[in-house]
Amino acid sequence: MRHHLWLTLVLILACACNDTTPEQQADDVFRMHLRLWPDHHNNFELRDELTAALTHHDGLFDEAWLCMEMETIDQGAHQRSASNMALAAEALRRVGVDASVQGISLGHGDSFGQQSSAFDPVDWDAARGVYGEKCQSTHCPRQPEFLKYIEQAYETYARAC
Repeated sequence: MRHHLWLTLVLILACACNDTTPEQQADDVFRMHLRLWPDHHNNFELRDELTAALTHHDGLFDEAWLCMEMETIDQGAHQRSASNMALAAEALRRVGVDASVQGISLGHGDSFGQQSSAFDPVDWDAARGVYGEKCQSTHCPRQPEFLKYIEQAYETYARAC
């Protein structure tokens, strides 16, 4: 017991002797992220308006998360989107914003309401709800064909960006 008390006291003193305030520490690591959807890289007019606004408001965001396609499982659609994403990522980097890829691998479930019929799996089964009902917009994460699809889709975007 005495050993634990001594260790606690040492930790408290070590923290108390720090010469920076919590606010100063937070300023050193704080980063502002901008979350973007596929339209932000597939719609060139929207992309150009965004980069112009970020140029005008220099330093507003440190990083932008560019979202992969989430309404399709077609690899061709992913390749086209990844090419556009690479252009957007380069435009963002030119205005001082780091760009990274955001992927949504399983989705948000049927209540999300964003998925299209192009997201319906053929080579694997959809996930099942707690009562056994088939989900319309969530794939079963344990099936080898789904995992192969995810690997290919993520690799497409990672290579491009």
